Amino acid sequence: MIYVVDASVGVKWFIEEDYSENADKLLEDFVDGRVDLVAPKSFMQEFCNAIRKYVVKSLLDRNLADKHVEKMAEIPIDYVDIDWDLVKESYAKALELSITVYDAIYVVVADKLKTTIITSDDRLYNQLKDKVRILHIRDYRGNSNQK
Repeated sequence: MIYVVDASVGVKWFIEEDYSENADKLLEDFVDGRVDLVAPKSFMQEFCNAIRKYVVKSLLDRNLADKHVEKMAEIPIDYVDIDWDLVKESYAKALELSITVYDAIYVVVADKLKTTIITSDDRLYNQLKDKVRILHIRDYRGNSNQK
C-alpha cells in the first residue's frame, strides 16, 4: 500500500498530539516495509514550519526542534519533485475543490499514483472525504498484512 503522507502526520512522529500513536504505527509500518510513503517536496517546508510554530509558541525547545528536523530528514520518504506542470495542475485542482494549492499538490500526487492521502488535518479531511481518496490518521489501524 502506498500513502501520500501530509506534513500534519509527520509532525505527530515527533510531537505528542491526538492520534500520534496512529501516526507512529504508520511510521513503523513504513520502516518495516509494509507500506510505502510518498510526499511532495513541499512536505519538507510544511513540516519545518509546523515545528517552528512550536518553538515560537515556547512549546518546544529549539535544540529539540532542531533534532526533530534532523531526524525527519533521515526518514526515507519518496519525495516527488515540484515543477510548474505539477503546480499548474494543483492550482486548477485547488480551484475545483476550494482548497489551497499547497493541499491540492497532495491531491494531484495521490491522483497520479492512484492512491490515498493520509492526513491529520480535520478541516482538509472533512472538505475532501467525499471527493478524493483520503484517510484520516485517526482511522489508520496498521497494515501488518501488507507486502
